[in-house]
Amino acid sequence: MIYKKIIEIMNEIATLGKIKRDEIVPTLLPLLAKYKMAIKPATVSEYKYMNQEASFIAKYELVDTEDQELQSLMVEVPARRF
Repeated sequence: MIYKKIIEIMNEIATLGKIKRDEIVPTLLPLLAKYKMAIKPATVSEYKYMNQEASFIAKYELVDTEDQELQSLMVEVPARRF
């Protein structure tokens, strides 16, 4: 069921067209709530800092809150902070 929900969320985001980087979270959070999904931060790895810029890999757990067994999926996202 979690994969079906992720596809439905992706389809809704696709209909919005291009969104800016700073619009990702405000766009995604209501969709996660709509499909009763939760996102939990897990770990940060490969942290590098150079020339006043940080880069790292953030790992999140997506959880289907309607699933009795709380089925989840781990997602890694490259990130950069200026």
